[in-house]
Amino acid sequence: MELPRGASTVCAVAVNDNYLVSTAAYMGYTVAGLTEDVTFADPSLEAYMQELLNKGGRVIKTSDLWGLSELVVPEDVTTLADLVHFTGLTRLTIHGFKGDGYDFLADMPSLQVLDLSGCALSSDTLDLIGSLSQLEELYLDNCGISKISSFSSLSKLRILHLNDNSVQDLSPLENLEKLDAAGIRRVVRRCD
Repeated sequence: MELPRGASTVCAVAVNDNYLVSTAAYMGYTVAGLTEDVTFADPSLEAYMQELLNKGGRVIKTSDLWGLSELVVPEDVTTLADLVHFTGLTRLTIHGFKGDGYDFLADMPSLQVLDLSGCALSSDTLDLIGSLSQLEELYLDNCGISKISSFSSLSKLRILHLNDNSVQDLSPLENLEKLDAAGIRRVVRRCD
């Protein structure tokens, strides 16, 4: 049996000799730690990682990426598909990316600082950002966004930059206790 990589849930029931069925028991598990060769879709990111990891042309393995906590994606990257391999990041910076493909964010539960300034972001991407429960700092300057309703659950958010966007409704931020009133006023000034 082959287990898929990532988070999964198992459901189990027991049946006794009298054919009575127990209540369902659910248990979550994560399959991680599989060392595999990384095949990069973007040559710019591969070259950057070769240099950063001092690999000298040798194959980059998933285990080489596990120790990385911070990544600044080169601006000449044309696809973000390779970021699925960087699941342990706590800080991620991507500037000016105009494509899509932010699904990798769902596999970054430890992300604390995210800077997507100048990137074109869809409502689906904003929903993914809103699911990052450990996020403390979020930089979304000049991203063409007008709604931040998906940010209402970012309970650890302390810093939010929204320069050069058209956000009018800040009510989703009202219950974010770590984002103090001064931070919200700065956001209001930046959004006007």
